[in-house]
Amino acid sequence: MGIRFVLMVNKQGQTRLAQYYEYLTLEERRALEGEIVRKCLVRTEQQCAFVKHRNYEIVYRRYASLFFLVGVDNEEVQVPSSINEALNEPKWKAVVFDDIKALEKNKTWHIANSAKTQPALDSSTTLDSK
Repeated sequence: MGIRFVLMVNKQGQTRLAQYYEYLTLEERRALEGEIVRKCLVRTEQQCAFVKHRNYEIVYRRYASLFFLVGVDNEEVQVPSSINEALNEPKWKAVVFDDIKALEKNKTWHIANSAKTQPALDSSTTLDSK
C-alpha cells in the first residue's frame, strides 16, 4: 500500500508533527507514537534505520535535534536475508556495490585473507546494521 504515517519528533520524544494516511483513533495514535518513539530514540547511529513494529516498517532519520519517522506497510520493504538474495535483486545489488565503492573511496576497508580462527561477518549483520 505505501506510507501510513509521518512523524516529526524532538530529542525528548515529543511529537511536533504527525500526519496519518489511515484512520486511527486518538488513543491508538498516542500509543503507537509512544511505542515507536521509545524504540527509535534509544538506537545508536551504527544501528540500522529500519525498525519493524506491529504491522509497520519504520524508517527514521535524525536531522539536528529532530527525528523524522515514516511508517510504511511491512510488505513494501523487503530487506534481503542474505547477500545472495541481495545480489539477485537489481535494486539491492546496486546498493551493495554503491556501499563497496564508498568503502573503497574512503579507504575504510581492505581485502584480507580469512583466518580459520576468526569468523567472517555474516551478510545479515551487514544489511541490518546499515
